[in-house]
Amino acid sequence: QIVNGLGACPGDDDWFAVQMEPGTDLEFNAMFTHAEGNIDVYLLDQNLSQIQAATSTSNNESINYTAATSGVRYLRITLAQDLGSVTGNGYALDYAAE
Repeated sequence: QIVNGLGACPGDDDWFAVQMEPGTDLEFNAMFTHAEGNIDVYLLDQNLSQIQAATSTSNNESINYTAATSGVRYLRITLAQDLGSVTGNGYALDYAAE
């Protein structure tokens, strides 16, 4: 499923929560143009401890994860660096859980 029209702004992270069961495969793809701003993506567990990070300096960030235990996982999307001519950077989020 793709959610369009999202925006990463300085000092205003986006958060998404997903309830997972053992063996659930989760895939997140944040699609954006790096020249307008560097977006980073973090996957956190229910205690807000980092599980994975996607912090490249190119277009788009992806995280793939398989849950070993049940519980909530959080996706945090942050504007690591504002590079473009306007404040923030727009992005689309493509996600799937199986």
